[in-house]
Amino acid sequence: LWLIGAQGSGKTNTAGAIALIRKYCFDAPIYQLIDRHATGENWDVWKLLDASLKAESEEEIGQALEDATDRWLQRIKEKPKSKQQIIIDEFTNLKKLPSCKEVATLFFSMHLTDTRKAKENFIGVNHYFTNESTVEGTFEARKSGTIQLKKFSADGEIPLSRVQIVHGLVDEHGNELIEVEKTLPSWFEVNKIYEHFNGSPIKFEQ
Repeated sequence: LWLIGAQGSGKTNTAGAIALIRKYCFDAPIYQLIDRHATGENWDVWKLLDASLKAESEEEIGQALEDATDRWLQRIKEKPKSKQQIIIDEFTNLKKLPSCKEVATLFFSMHLTDTRKAKENFIGVNHYFTNESTVEGTFEARKSGTIQLKKFSADGEIPLSRVQIVHGLVDEHGNELIEVEKTLPSWFEVNKIYEHFNGSPIKFEQ
């Protein structure tokens, strides 16, 4: 699952909300968080996830990407029954780090198939999802192997409730949804979802 969109569109918050739902509803704890701003501007979101491992420095990120690819191969061999999650924020910027470029390319290519087999739920956050912002030569795999949701902002600061299903989801008849517009409910926010599972239930819209 990739969340894309311009600055201020609330991608990180929505990623956190989805991760919490997966954690509490599908018994999938957050195992690894990879983000250069993990304990900085994004910490208000990420701290609610209680990730087992966090990678923030360039050295930590390079090692985390390598560890993830090794872990997926091992989990596939073990055929695990339990799920866990991995979250990566601003992949485009990570790919540009000198010490991460090679392993980031391998990581991206492998995540298109191996995360599903390894039962490791993946959430990626990126501004765009082009060849330049991801990995060249993976267009067809990106199209068939990912879900893409696009977030929006009108002023670069305040997220809109508007969300677009770019591709990767289907309707009740199995027809692929392409650039379908939807609206997120007001309660779909990381703090509200965290509180819902920790003593303050959401009053869902009627």
